[in-house]
Order: sequence, then structure tokens, then C-alpha cells
Amino acid sequence: MLACPHCGTANSIKRANCFGCGKPLAESPAPPEAVAAPLPAPQLPPAPAPAPVNPPPAETPAPRRALIPSRRDSWLNSMLVGATLPHRAQFYRQLQSLMRSGIPVVLSLSYLQENIGGPLRTVLRAMQERTQRGEALSKCMDDYPNFFQEWEVQLIHAAETAGTLPEAAGEIANTLELELNLRRRVASGTFYIKSVCVVFVLVVLIVIGARAGLHSMGDVLTLVTNSSAIVFGLVILVLLLGYAWNVFTRTRRGAAVNYFIAVRTPIVGPLLRNAMRIRFARVLAALWRAGVSPVAALETAAKASGNPSLPHRAEDLLALLGRGSTLSEVITALNVFPSEAMYLIRTGETSGDVAEALDKVAEYLQIELDGQVATLPQKIQLAFYAIAVPAIGYFIIWFWTSYFNGIMNSAQ
Repeated sequence: MLACPHCGTANSIKRANCFGCGKPLAESPAPPEAVAAPLPAPQLPPAPAPAPVNPPPAETPAPRRALIPSRRDSWLNSMLVGATLPHRAQFYRQLQSLMRSGIPVVLSLSYLQENIGGPLRTVLRAMQERTQRGEALSKCMDDYPNFFQEWEVQLIHAAETAGTLPEAAGEIANTLELELNLRRRVASGTFYIKSVCVVFVLVVLIVIGARAGLHSMGDVLTLVTNSSAIVFGLVILVLLLGYAWNVFTRTRRGAAVNYFIAVRTPIVGPLLRNAMRIRFARVLAALWRAGVSPVAALETAAKASGNPSLPHRAEDLLALLGRGSTLSEVITALNVFPSEAMYLIRTGETSGDVAEALDKVAEYLQIELDGQVATLPQKIQLAFYAIAVPAIGYFIIWFWTSYFNGIMNSAQ
């Protein structure tokens, strides 16, 4: 309100003349307390700073070295660190499930770090950091050859190109799970024979001690105790030799020697040859389905088979594909499959579905392999009896001969 300077009537500040006397209110200046405060100026948003013509590139962090060195970096690391077959199968199976549901590779590796055991967990952490920077999964896997085999890396690389990464991970998981199942069935089927062998060795040691002369029950208990210690030491020695042999077979020469000995073993050899054929067929079918070239598919499948000589033989025959030869002709020259399986592959070439024909070949070979594994314990048992029965007969004859000789000598 504003008081009129003439009559003192209170007027609104918006009126020009006094409400009471009608005289103008602006003839005298208004008192300072009656002046309305000015409205604050509106706050405008700050203008954006002009972008530079050539902005400096974003600072990229320096790539970190893998937390676990690969075999190429450290020979000792290949002896002490590596991924077991169950861990590899678990990794590929979980990767297939995650990627099939639409989860990208980076998030899949981040999830797998908490759901997998062993030293593979640390490797996955380093791989997740590298894939987050844009590197391919196959490139990261290739830097850890003691964790991922070469054929696995090449199959993942082909799947990245074709866009079938979940299917490739599932195919690798199936192959590794079949091998793991085969090992477990062989171990469980031969457990009885192994136990009998240990008991047989103890009996032999006791008989040998008896031949040296035992005169009391204390001598027998001492001999049994010493024999048990000897058997325990032999078991530890066998385990150490097996570990050293496993390290040796990781090299190219060791793998060739191991395969040469294994496939010529009378009972186990046919079983290993069929396992090699199944892996070759499955990997070749997966690569063919992914659209990989026949040359690259044959090379990778040969390396995946486990036969050290097959990749070298395949390299000599790959030129036949360039000269117009068919896939069945090259596989026939490799002498991998029996003639019945080759009929299926030729039919698949005629119908245009080679991958399905190779899958059928793998199924038929798997049926044959299952039969071989089922009869493996009986074959090993017969071989053991062929060795043990003559040895037991010899000791029985020797015991009674010594017994009667002792009686005759005492009678004289």
C-alpha cells in the first residue's frame, strides 16, 4: 500500500491518483520502504562450451598381461597349471546356455568366473577384461594353450565368423563329455581288476618271503607289514611316473609316442581308435555346418581327433580338394572311417547334407564304442587270469614240493 502525500489515504501502488482526494500520487517521490522490490532476473542455463575442432583421443588403459602365463611363456607353467577335462566341459556347457539365452560374451565370462573352479577362474577374469576391450574370444583362448586345445580355438573362431557361437560351444561340450564319460566307465569297469592285482602282488611277496624262511607268526606279520609298505611305495612311484608321462604327452613328440603305444595295445587299442574317429566326425560336422571351407575344416578336425599323425597326412591330401576331388575321396585316402561309414558320407555329398551324414557316422561309431567299453572289464579279467593262473600254479607246486622235500630230509 502507498499513502497519499496530500491526504494520507492508503492507496494501491498500482493507482496513479489518490482514492480519497483524487490528486496524483506521483507528485512526490515514494518513501523508500514503499518501493516494490524488483523481480529477480531469470536464470538462463549456461551455454555449452564449444567443442574443439580436433578433440584429443580418449585415454585407453594399457592392456594388462594375462594373470596366468601360457605355456608359450613358461614351460614350468605347463607342468603345474592347466584346465582339467571336467572344468573344460563345464565351461563350454555353461557358455552355451548363457549365450543361447541372449547374454553377450563379456557378461557370460563375468558370470562364469563365480561358477567354475580351479585355475580356469583366473583365466576367465583375464579373458573377460580383454573381450571388454573388443578382442575376440578365440584370440583370448589362443593365448592359453594349456587350458584350451587348438581345435577348440579354431572351432570357436569359425563360429564367431558364422555367428553360431552357442552351437559351437555345445558341440565342444558334447565331445568333451563323451570323452569324460568314456574315461569314467573304463575306470569303474577296471576297478575290480586293479584291486585283485594289488592283492595278488601282496600274496606273491608273502610267498617269496615264505621261501626265504618264516618260523613264527611274528615273522609273517612283519612280512605283511613290509609288503604293504612296498606296495604303497610302488603305488606312489606309479602315480609320479604317470604324472611325468602326462607332462611328456603334452609335447608333440610325447603325443606321437603315446598314441603309437596306445593304439597297438591289444585290448585298449580298438577302443581308442573308435574314440578318435568319433571326435573327427563330430568336429568335421560342426565345422561344415558352420560354413567353414573344406580345407580348414579337415585341418581342424584332424587336429581334434587326437591322432598326432593325422594332421600331417591331411596336409599332404588337402591339395586334392583344390584339384576337384570330393570330401569322401580325401577321407578315403586318410583311411579314417570303415567302408560302411564312407557310404553314408558319399550319400550325404549327393543329397547336399554332409554334416548330417557325419553325425550319423559318429552315432554308429558311438554304438560300437559303447559295446567295446561294456566288454572291456571281461577282456581285462581274462588277460589277468591268463597271467595269474600260471603264476599261482607255479607257487602251489613249489610250496608242496618244498614241503615234501622238508619231510623227506627230516626223515633221513
